[in-house]
Amino acid sequence: MDFRELTYVTAVAECGSLTEAAKKLYNAQPSMSAAIARIEEEEGALLFDRSSKPLKLTYAGEVYVRRARQILDLRRDLRRELIDIGAGTAGKVLFGIPTERAGAMLPELMRDFLKEYPRVEFELYNDSSDELIELLVREKLDFAVLPKNADELPEGVCVEHLCAEPILIAAAQGYIDKADIVFGTATGEELSVDLCGMLPPDRMIHYPLLAMKKGHSIRRKTDALFRRIGLRANLFMEFTSCISAAQFAAVGLGVAPVPLRAIEVLGAERLSLYQTGTELDEWNINLVWRRGAYLSGVEKLFIEALRQKFKETLIK
Repeated sequence: MDFRELTYVTAVAECGSLTEAAKKLYNAQPSMSAAIARIEEEEGALLFDRSSKPLKLTYAGEVYVRRARQILDLRRDLRRELIDIGAGTAGKVLFGIPTERAGAMLPELMRDFLKEYPRVEFELYNDSSDELIELLVREKLDFAVLPKNADELPEGVCVEHLCAEPILIAAAQGYIDKADIVFGTATGEELSVDLCGMLPPDRMIHYPLLAMKKGHSIRRKTDALFRRIGLRANLFMEFTSCISAAQFAAVGLGVAPVPLRAIEVLGAERLSLYQTGTELDEWNINLVWRRGAYLSGVEKLFIEALRQKFKETLIK
């Protein structure tokens, strides 16, 4: 059985005549008749009652035509879908992004993208940066959005800088002793939140640290900061959520290094925010994909949408 045979039988059923079906399909009537006879022989059942005019389907013919139409409809749908995929208007976007970064960066972007490309499917992986890199290397992901620099990534991946994001120290209002605050900011950048000054790392150790668990990029940068100054952090509690860490900080349980987007999602009204005056003040958010990996048309469109929305927009 092939698609041509399915088309022949359904055409004869619709026309009620071998001659008319042959005309409809631009085929010769003897050829059509021979094809129907061959199909009936192969299937082991008569499909048409040839004693009636117009031709009528036997019960076997009714079953055959019903299934044939379903198969032909699926084939037409497949062709349309493949055409859309080829044109870059349909398909699947398979990518990873750290858990809370997804909530901070994606909802509005995906809503707008799906309005323009409603036939796109998303398969989204949320996990720590290290876990996402492992999935990328194992070819379980096509690309990822990660706060990782090129020197922190394994060989065989490509990196494109998307944007720089400030990392701030969050604490409850009035929680930090004024004697520990250095007024002013480490950079002249205008942020989307108000800063209360700088809290250098040698003064941050006076307060319980609300840190991300190991495996998260922000924890790695925090640990490196204290190693460089030769001091030990006053670690109090570990989290898998930057927003949770900031919420604990908001009630006076310690200080939390958190990225700007987490603060924007949570709201800065209950927090006092500080820079450290060091390289911890910023990290790079990058697009990462396997070298040589095939990216579909819709994945390229979505990556371009990420670029347009976030390229150098986190610092105003």
